[in-house]
Amino acid sequence: MALSKSLSQEQIQITCQLCEIPNKKIIWKCKDCDLLMCGNCRENIHSKVKTSGDHQIMNITDIGTKENGENENVILSNIKCKTHQHQTCCLFCKECSKVVCPICITDAHNGHKLQNLIEAYDEKIKHSNDRQEQIILMLEEIGIREKELTEIESDRHLKHREAKQAIQIEKETLIETMNRSEEELFEQLDRELETSDLYVDREKRQFEKAKVSLIERRRTP
Repeated sequence: MALSKSLSQEQIQITCQLCEIPNKKIIWKCKDCDLLMCGNCRENIHSKVKTSGDHQIMNITDIGTKENGENENVILSNIKCKTHQHQTCCLFCKECSKVVCPICITDAHNGHKLQNLIEAYDEKIKHSNDRQEQIILMLEEIGIREKELTEIESDRHLKHREAKQAIQIEKETLIETMNRSEEELFEQLDRELETSDLYVDREKRQFEKAKVSLIERRRTP
């Protein structure tokens, strides 16, 4: 965001009002204490105050939104010009994307398109909120797609397992059928062999009788 960048880098360095460490990122504002705080101070200092449990704390990105019920302009009304340190910034230069003081307006930003600080801030907040909504929608779409992919993956794995189970069952069925067929074929072969042996034995006995008879007839004159 151009305005946020200009506030933090071009014109003013707002520090945590508890630890006052330079360049410490401001994240929270306590409306009851009217303090700007970094994340560490909120957790380790402000939370230790006995009455802080009832305090209303907001993220600074929410400052100026309708949900807060008021237009938070504390930061905007106290921006000191970095170039002209005795001056307070009063407008936002849209061409340079930075806040400017009266001297800046008549000097380097003379003739530029200028805008009220609150209006510029509100525009940036709206742009940020719109972007957040777009991101939320995109995340929701990604979540829906991820859910669909998870369902597809689960369905594929289920069908894979079912297919393997079906193949295994078919295999066992085929093996059982082949084993049963094998037993039947063996039994049939055994019966055929037994029949053949009986036939051969019977023929052999017939031949033996005929042979004995012929020998006796040969001996008789």
